[in-house]
Amino acid sequence: MKPLSSIRGVTFDAVGTLFFPSPSVGAIYSEVMENFGLNLAPNVLDAAFITSLRLAEKDWSIEDPNRREWDFWRSLVAKVVQDLAELPENFDDLFHTLWNEFAKGSRWELNSEALATFDFLESRGIKIALLTNWDSRVRNVVTDHNLDSRFCHLFISSEVGFEKPDPRIFEFASLEIGMQPRELLHVGDHLRQDYQGASDSRWHALLLSTSPDRKSNITVIRDLLEIREYV
Repeated sequence: MKPLSSIRGVTFDAVGTLFFPSPSVGAIYSEVMENFGLNLAPNVLDAAFITSLRLAEKDWSIEDPNRREWDFWRSLVAKVVQDLAELPENFDDLFHTLWNEFAKGSRWELNSEALATFDFLESRGIKIALLTNWDSRVRNVVTDHNLDSRFCHLFISSEVGFEKPDPRIFEFASLEIGMQPRELLHVGDHLRQDYQGASDSRWHALLLSTSPDRKSNITVIRDLLEIREYV
């Protein structure tokens, strides 16, 4: 991809692009679960979480977005526990605690290049927005990291009603920002959801990845500051 003079807006994925669990999902799970009588190692929980997440699906027949997200994550955490131990009688309390933990900014590390990248984009008059397959908890994380003023919009899949790579979420974001797809660039770490989703919606796209085995027709950046080469 050559430098794009047409770019007026950049959207960023959240988890895996701007925010990373701190110290890790498994470590946070292990810490919380110990208080509920479960002694499971962080690395074991990390592996179980990744496996369960790959297989998990949201029930889009549930119209209430808050209930849909709650049910999705509750089922996923229950699967993680059941693959490793017996589900405790106080599981609902355990899950409620976990749900709240991941709404805290302190449980998420901000990408070390994020602020410098935002400063550069803003200096070019480029608008910045968040475009994420998450739920309303991301609002707390954004606020806790003092990023509210950096984003012109927070496009949250559970609120919009569509998830990346569905073109409807990109279309919604384009209309809300007030820019044409050719004027927008999306940056994320997921090939299908972020890169292909944006590309299929006629947006420009950059894939954040340190993996060396990406296809040549995919534009990859190794860190966020490389965005400067494309806008």
